[in-house]
Amino acid sequence: MHWRSTRQASLRSGSHLAIVGGGPAGSFFALFALHYARALGLDLHVTIFEPRDFSRPGPWGCNMCAGLIPVHVLRELAEIDLAVPGHIIQSYISHYTLHTAAGQIHLPQPDPDQDVVSVYRGHGPRYGPPWPEPISFDRFLLDTARARGAQVIRERVTTITLKPRPRVETSRASFPADLVVLAAGVNRPAIHFTDLPYRLPPRRKMAQAEICIGTDAVRSILGDSVHLFLPRHTALEFGT
Repeated sequence: MHWRSTRQASLRSGSHLAIVGGGPAGSFFALFALHYARALGLDLHVTIFEPRDFSRPGPWGCNMCAGLIPVHVLRELAEIDLAVPGHIIQSYISHYTLHTAAGQIHLPQPDPDQDVVSVYRGHGPRYGPPWPEPISFDRFLLDTARARGAQVIRERVTTITLKPRPRVETSRASFPADLVVLAAGVNRPAIHFTDLPYRLPPRRKMAQAEICIGTDAVRSILGDSVHLFLPRHTALEFGT
């Protein structure tokens, strides 16, 4: 389905931006929007809707996605005067290990600019050690967006309406906006759209679990590699 709007709009001081989803996509949008708006002398009202509490360990605080970030992305954050604290970065990934029926294949990363770092999306594993500082990458971005002027509402958006004026609704209230940004990801609960023929893209099911073996064992067994499993004669297609 193809849909195109012929209506053009521009933001000005006092415009309201509603960002649905407070993961990296939503927080990055807020941070860059606020940064460039101020450079242009615009005072925008930015609101992020995110019900998840990233300060909780285990699945409750996790966005259920691997926390792997290219190093060059971290460098580009200098554009908005943002640096990720060292304690949030858990490890630097220098190569990949493929586990196949024929054996293991080790693939080093030839380009240092394409190296990745690993982070926790939430506050670490459920049975992890007591962390002296917040270690959630998602929480860091969301807190930084709040500190730079965004409002964060801890509610789940249920409905997005475009006409006569864009509006997002939660179970408690309705919020008008001049621009609505959908940054909730494919794992989000269903949102009802009105005046917009939007459909979710095709998806496949994935299982994610934590196995507590201790930090030392993880470093000894897995090292600084991403391990990919390609099983044969099974319904599983891929594992990491």
